[in-house]
Amino acid sequence: MTDIVSLLLGPAAVLTQGLVGMIVGLGLYALEVLLVVNHAPPETLLNPSEGNKISQETVSKLNLSITALIPCYCDLMTSRGRELIVVHEDPEHDFSKIIGTLADRLLRKREDHEVKVEKNKEKSMGNFQGAPA
Repeated sequence: MTDIVSLLLGPAAVLTQGLVGMIVGLGLYALEVLLVVNHAPPETLLNPSEGNKISQETVSKLNLSITALIPCYCDLMTSRGRELIVVHEDPEHDFSKIIGTLADRLLRKREDHEVKVEKNKEKSMGNFQGAPA
């Protein structure tokens, strides 16, 4: 069992009742959900307030925050094809930088979670050792 769940969704799926149903139906509401919006409209890069608008709507409707917005880079798929792994071939491309930032955030979340689990174990052991015999 995990305490952290990552969901990668398209922008249309983020604000739907289906997402709410999935979160409730799978019991994810009790977990930390990292929401990643893939193929976000390009204006989210050009105009950060658009990305903030998606984030604010999501937070208000679902009480979730968006971990990352990945704009649609259709040019990568049409001009370079699916066989190119952009983050390796072109690390300076905006897409590569966004994926790198997302990876860093996910690693930090995992590390923070591991620290929290370890503290809870220590706390539990302390309570157990201090219990009357």
